Amino acid sequence: MIRISEATRTIPFHRPVPLTSLPLIYHREHLFPYASYGDTEPTPVPRAFRLVALENDFLRIEVAPELGGRVHSLFDKRIGREILFSNPVVKPVRILPIWGFISGGIEFNFPIAHSPTSIAEVGCATGQAGDYGFIRVGEREVRTGMEWVVELGLAEGCAALVQRTAFRNGTGADHPWMSWTICAVRSTEGTEFVHPPHRVL
Repeated sequence: MIRISEATRTIPFHRPVPLTSLPLIYHREHLFPYASYGDTEPTPVPRAFRLVALENDFLRIEVAPELGGRVHSLFDKRIGREILFSNPVVKPVRILPIWGFISGGIEFNFPIAHSPTSIAEVGCATGQAGDYGFIRVGEREVRTGMEWVVELGLAEGCAALVQRTAFRNGTGADHPWMSWTICAVRSTEGTEFVHPPHRVL
């Protein structure tokens, strides 16, 4: 059976400190018109984050729309364990493009580097079609007007998370872009990284 629910969870949050309170059209460490950050407050404050959950008999995923739509948790019911590194704290660090990257979960990136909305709220919708349920997250990128949507789905009787991604450029102009997904897993003594033996792009 597919189940969709929504809740809030209070997570310690280190607030990022903006580079300036003034609008910056050009600054070498700023991506106009997004907010860029110069530091992170050292002391966390409790903050309630919205989490949208999707589950079947095998898996439970939790998506955080207020953190760029990332998968915050992927829990395998068969072994009773969290599969991802589900960060217990939200602490942005200075990594491009807005100097506000956070670790953990599965992050979706478009149209450059780490998404400029990785610590911002994006659109979120849920639905079900027969024995398949889904959570969709996405946004319209403010600099180019291009759109991205990621659908995360579970089917009854299937122990696999489905990711379907769609892009749309309704502007009539060409824009450079790239897209990638990054997944954080817990590092243990048994963790093994397997990658191609030759040069890759």
